[in-house]
Amino acid sequence: MVCIYTKDIKISMGFPPKDVKITSDVPISLMIEKHVDFITKFGSDKDAYEYQMTEYLRMSGIYWGLTALDLCGKLNNFDKEEILSLIKSSQHPCGGIGASPNHDPHLLYTLSAVQILVT
Repeated sequence: MVCIYTKDIKISMGFPPKDVKITSDVPISLMIEKHVDFITKFGSDKDAYEYQMTEYLRMSGIYWGLTALDLCGKLNNFDKEEILSLIKSSQHPCGGIGASPNHDPHLLYTLSAVQILVT
């Protein structure tokens, strides 16, 4: 084993030191409702800077958000018509789908859209 000594810490390669102390008063169960609330509210403010800057990830982000909601058993917590409208407006005459409207079609976003439709 290789060891590196710094001023205060011995770092063993392969065994990083624990730099975070987890106290005994932290929750030990998954707070599903908080996760569901975060996921469902994430894209609700369409004027937010973060929403605008992640436009190129929209289709894949929706897929992963829906997958997370499905794992939490809350798949009905989204606006189905809004998502279907986004997919339709992102489709090009060639059949491919872009990340969002006015983006070029790409295999990745076409796959994400198909996965959304199957979900």
